Amino acid sequence: MRLSKTLLLVLVPAFAVAEPPDPVAQARNDAERAFAKMHEGDALLAKDNLRGACQAFEDAIAILPSWWMPRLAAARCGRVVGMPIARVLEHAELAVRSRPQITLTHLQYGLALEESGRVEEAIAAYEQALGIHADLVEARFRLGFALAKNGKPQQARRHLEQVLSSRPDYVIALVHLAKVYETLGLQPEAERSLQQIVQRSRYPSRAMAQLALYYERHGQQERAREVRARYEARFGKGR
Repeated sequence: MRLSKTLLLVLVPAFAVAEPPDPVAQARNDAERAFAKMHEGDALLAKDNLRGACQAFEDAIAILPSWWMPRLAAARCGRVVGMPIARVLEHAELAVRSRPQITLTHLQYGLALEESGRVEEAIAAYEQALGIHADLVEARFRLGFALAKNGKPQQARRHLEQVLSSRPDYVIALVHLAKVYETLGLQPEAERSLQQIVQRSRYPSRAMAQLALYYERHGQQERAREVRARYEARFGKGR
């Protein structure tokens, strides 16, 4: 019995063996899709849509798990939007292992470590960042802050003073330096720093309240009353 040509055309594809996918084409396609998601995340960041950006970076990671750039980006925004710290650490650790020559990978890894309570390791990460780029102000500030938290105020003082020597407007560094001075018993330096915070802070009412509390802690009641009177004259009572 002969099969018609039409029947043969129907049957042959059913028995044909599919060609294996081209790995080069697949890799190119994955890279293009991941890059598009990375671009989407950056665009959402520019619009202050942090959650949407984080999701886009996670989508890029799902496509190319070994690509360090979305890992770094996800670690940065993940800490802000409440991503589980274990996930943030996973992203930051892969990024720093993939690109140890890039300062920001060490900085983000340090931030994730510090947030998870691993302060000693965070200090080492900040030191690695500064070993690559000694002028990275944020890394030096975080190092000073972590050293103070870890009970090393003298070392913290050196780094925080260095931050302020290059960035006098870095008010949060001045806030922590004032605390370090007080811890070290350097009262004139602590007082001067607190007064400077009042002048420079975007929240002068809070800064004045902290200055008054400082005077009260150190038995300078007259000065505390003076600051509180200035506070009330400027901001009113009960604020």
